[in-house]
Amino acid sequence: MVLDMLLIDHDQCVVTCDRDEKIRVSDFPDSYNIRSYCLGHTAFVISLVCDSRQKVLMSGSGDCTVRLWSLQGKQLLTHNVLTDLPSCDVIQDDPNPEPPSTETTDKPSTDGVTTGHRPAIQQLCFCEPCGLLCVAMYRSPQVLIYQLTYPPPSPDPDTDISQPSLSLLTSLSAEGLVLSMSVSGCVLWLLSQRDSILKLSAHRMDGAAGTVQEVEPSATGEGGVSRLLHVIGGQADFLTVTDLGAPDPIPHLWKSHTDGYIEEYKERKRQRMEGKEESRWGRKHQRRPERQTKR
Repeated sequence: MVLDMLLIDHDQCVVTCDRDEKIRVSDFPDSYNIRSYCLGHTAFVISLVCDSRQKVLMSGSGDCTVRLWSLQGKQLLTHNVLTDLPSCDVIQDDPNPEPPSTETTDKPSTDGVTTGHRPAIQQLCFCEPCGLLCVAMYRSPQVLIYQLTYPPPSPDPDTDISQPSLSLLTSLSAEGLVLSMSVSGCVLWLLSQRDSILKLSAHRMDGAAGTVQEVEPSATGEGGVSRLLHVIGGQADFLTVTDLGAPDPIPHLWKSHTDGYIEEYKERKRQRMEGKEESRWGRKHQRRPERQTKR
């Protein structure tokens, strides 16, 4: 199941990620020509972004790690975002989850934040001019913002890409669950929901200064962002959720006990097949008894 797709390298390359922890880099439009695989995640890979200047892929996963890759499939960096979340937002992960039920069991608290779920990365956004990576968590108001830096380039053009680093710049807390986010013109747009009310907020980012500032709605603001927030914020009917919409897909992306049983079955079958091959090989090469010649 493909969960995200990205066109990179002047639309000559397509990158896809899926439920089976894989990231595939292929030619475009001839996607049957696979360039490389990026392997290392231990849960579904749900979001992809790219630094086109450095040709570095970034992936977010249900294993709560952000990983950086070269286009050749080399893993450059792994960072577990759980270490940067407030302790109240971190829930111990169950290594053997039960299959998801058709009915959700998560209950929203009074502040609009859902509790009782497994932690996971929900979405990544990258601001290339600022060098800032934004990480939204699943069913959480938290958005973590990291500064992506690279060491000075090597004078040797044949040298592999230098090891990048991620450092936490700040974290944002929305008024409800973060549903979606987008970056445009060094402005981070957040759509959040608390109970049945949606809210759109904007945060202006400056990577050089290391600042992230929320833009206040204003009818007379100098920038178009503040005026847009003012106009949208005044449309109560537009921001009221009347339909629950499609069911949440993320609980169904976790692999259940059945997936583990299948892997164990395949391993046992492989061992049995190897045993049969060895026994056949042994019988084939056994020395046959010499026939007695009649006198």
